[in-house]
Amino acid sequence: MPHVAESGYYAWRNRPPSNVLVRHAWLTEAIVDIHTASRGTYGSRRIHAQPVRGLYETRGSSM
Repeated sequence: MPHVAESGYYAWRNRPPSNVLVRHAWLTEAIVDIHTASRGTYGSRRIHAQPVRGLYETRGSSM
């Protein structure tokens, strides 16, 4: 197990969530909502085609 300074650990633990983490959480929630609304029938291609697509940009495997 690598040694981490106690001050560094607490600085990391108390840091607010990053923009990427917030974006991924929002995107995950949107995908789950779309999938649930389709009664579980929509796959990644149909979910990607939903109007929510205009609210964010996808890069590579973000979706």
